[in-house]
Amino acid sequence: MPVPFNDFELHHKPFKKDILSAVSEIMDSGIYTNGVCVAEFEKSWAKACGTEYCIAIANGTEALRLGISACGIGPGDEVITAANTFFATVEAIVLSGAKPVLVDVDDSANIDPQKLEAAVTSRTRMIIPVHLYGQTADMDAVNSIAKKHGLIVFEDAAQAHLSTYKGRTAGSLGDLAAFSFYPAKNLGTMGEGGCITTDRADIAEHMSLLRNHGQSIKYRHAVIAGNARMHELAAKVLSLKLPHLEAWNRRRREIALRVRAELGGLPGVGMPVEKDFACSNYHILCLWFENRDAVQAALQAHGIEYELNYPVPCHMQTAYSGLGYAGGDFPQTEKQAERLLSLPVFPELSDAQVTEVIEAVKSAL
Repeated sequence: MPVPFNDFELHHKPFKKDILSAVSEIMDSGIYTNGVCVAEFEKSWAKACGTEYCIAIANGTEALRLGISACGIGPGDEVITAANTFFATVEAIVLSGAKPVLVDVDDSANIDPQKLEAAVTSRTRMIIPVHLYGQTADMDAVNSIAKKHGLIVFEDAAQAHLSTYKGRTAGSLGDLAAFSFYPAKNLGTMGEGGCITTDRADIAEHMSLLRNHGQSIKYRHAVIAGNARMHELAAKVLSLKLPHLEAWNRRRREIALRVRAELGGLPGVGMPVEKDFACSNYHILCLWFENRDAVQAALQAHGIEYELNYPVPCHMQTAYSGLGYAGGDFPQTEKQAERLLSLPVFPELSDAQVTEVIEAVKSAL
């Protein structure tokens, strides 16, 4: 039984009629960016995250980059983030002109609070905790260190749609947060999309300028900014899908917890620890295999798709060689990267397909 890693055709099928109708309505309106659809989604997503403001952005990477700039951070400043993250987290720091400072992770695959404070210097201005794979970082520990040193906390919540930390929703746990709505996300649009959530009016106001050429009034530009506006259709698709997100997350957790229960006790298998404070949305179902090659071969033989999410850590990427890091600097990140393999976990998976995945892995072990 072939099992895809994602099935976007199946995922969007229930919405096809409404999406085509939305295309017609947007064409008739003549407004294609930053219109009514964007405003409606911003209001809904802010409510879902429990924040005062949501500013829609063209994509998640721009949300990160502009969020850093909105906080007045640039050349000469340092921003601390996890060594174990997607390229874009560090990329946004570099593009803002600031210096990325990386910290190793713990057994949850998120930033290690015990190693975080040692990375703070007189130039540190911000901490970006990454809620990797959908599990929130230890935000009480992060916020405590930030408060002690007067630092801004900027959540990278690109993978953490409606994930929670001690009952609070990702996106409301720091000064601001960035989300991605890339199609593969738990809440994804058809194309690109992102946003910033925050309770701070000053950040929300600045973000609104930065996404739109620095103008709040047409042809009146307060700052040099660029263009990162969200398309109306992208926002409409998100609004159509948002009411289903909680159910999709529950199904992802159901699949993930079953896989973890059936494979977790087997020799040569590890997995990120889900902390007591967190409820992951399992955007990614990542496991660690001592013999990853054998597992890959078994999955391929069964027609099961998989991913190797971030097999080369940021500090070992050629593009970041100028940061001065080397192999061995972040042992937990490197150990996890060498063993990681992500299994299908999208909500439309059938129980039979989940069984097929589990049995294929067992056959390799």
